[in-house]
Amino acid sequence: MRIEDEIQRQIVAWWDALDCRTAHLFHVRNEGHRGRIEAAKIKGMGLRAGVADLAIMRGEGRSAYAEVKSPDGRQSKEQRDFEEVCTLLGHPYRLVYDVEEFRAYIDELGIVYVEPFRALELRARAWIQGKPPGVAMLERMRLPGLDGKTQANARP
Repeated sequence: MRIEDEIQRQIVAWWDALDCRTAHLFHVRNEGHRGRIEAAKIKGMGLRAGVADLAIMRGEGRSAYAEVKSPDGRQSKEQRDFEEVCTLLGHPYRLVYDVEEFRAYIDELGIVYVEPFRALELRARAWIQGKPPGVAMLERMRLPGLDGKTQANARP
């Protein structure tokens, strides 16, 4: 397994552990070796070289992209071209080298989430109060966009 693959797996594992209702993360499978027939088929279906490893859908039709690299990794020409397209069209794009850089990027994008330990605490309080977890969680979190006052992604 490549180092970049492991970093990306760590990023996705971190994301999957979050309680995040304001964005959706997914991987665009664009790597790997294929035979000529398969390569022609998927290219005809819209596969593009250089597309970022991770796509992030956000509200109001916005998207952002992250290219995962190992500490000594470099972008290919196609990846630089994709970054340029993102920039021209106003979609954020970032090279990330580890989970912490990805987390900082998510914070800069203003994506609201609750980390696992905070999510568990909020759910436990909701059950104690006898409220459905989702409703109680939104009430307790008082996230930006809902009341405009509390700081998002704050750590206790």
